[in-house]
Amino acid sequence: MIVSGGQALNPVEATRVQRLIEKAFLDRGFLLLPRADNVDFLVSFTVGTRDQVELQVREYLDYSGPRWSWGDEYFGFERAEYSTSVENTLVQYAVGTLAIDVYDYDRREPVWHARSSKQLKPAELQEGSAKGVEKVVEVMVTQFPSG
Repeated sequence: MIVSGGQALNPVEATRVQRLIEKAFLDRGFLLLPRADNVDFLVSFTVGTRDQVELQVREYLDYSGPRWSWGDEYFGFERAEYSTSVENTLVQYAVGTLAIDVYDYDRREPVWHARSSKQLKPAELQEGSAKGVEKVVEVMVTQFPSG
């Protein structure tokens, strides 16, 4: 197995994610080889973010009535009054994605793919870091067939 990738992260974080992926495969019993001699598969990963925009529509029902009223010769209810108001809000947020791809070395074709996405908080974007990715990598790699 050879691991490469991480173009969207700074070099320090890319190396960190690469080591997490390597460790996850090693924990599953695979061997890491420094060169492409006698390897069964290659592992590549991609990290990126994409801005998303969502339109949130909230509709409010304003209600006034029924009201009790007194008339000259009778008493009763007045007709209830309803009105609606709509509030539209555009919400922008970023989604971070980690994808891991495994390629058969001999056949030179992809054999497995895993992807995980998460809505990122503003602090996570400013840091540009890969915090919290350890558990995500573990879960993704446990889905890789062993054997």
